Amino acid sequence: GGGSGVDTSLLDLMPFLESIVRLNVRDVREVLASYKTEAEASGKTIPDIFRDRQVAFQQAQQKRSTSRPRMSRGYNLGK
Repeated sequence: GGGSGVDTSLLDLMPFLESIVRLNVRDVREVLASYKTEAEASGKTIPDIFRDRQVAFQQAQQKRSTSRPRMSRGYNLGK
């Protein structure tokens, strides 16, 4: 093409594609259907949706880990 910009579409998809491999997805069509539905509703690209889902997942993990009581808390020994 005659455009001056570099097409990074495939590079942008790499984290998404790597996650499919890492999670050993049996039927990629189900995953793609989920992303396609969200893409149509939001106008976002698959890489953007993937990033949003990763951030939401990480935030949920952090929230879960900070909401668990630690064993040492709740015992005010020596006072």
